[in-house]
Amino acid sequence: MGVIDKWHFEARGGHGCDNSDYRLLRTTCCGFYVVEDVELLDLYVDPADLNNSIDLGYSPRHGEPPPKCPFCGAAEWDLVEIQDITGVPEVWEWAAKRG
Repeated sequence: MGVIDKWHFEARGGHGCDNSDYRLLRTTCCGFYVVEDVELLDLYVDPADLNNSIDLGYSPRHGEPPPKCPFCGAAEWDLVEIQDITGVPEVWEWAAKRG
């Protein structure tokens, strides 16, 4: 279970589906925090505007390259999940599970 509350997140504009599960992540290249919809592979990059997201889905079989980091443009990057509520940065606290 992640630290992001599905209902708070979607009430603010997260456009998931019934099966959407949200994870707070940090980029390994530049340390920015994002929220991923694990079901739809959407990456929300702006906590103030959830319409600002990118699609992480791509098909290497069809010659599509993986997406670059939306913040620094790094081609080699990864995401690390924040699993402890104390690790939630202030800008994403509104979406965190409570209690």
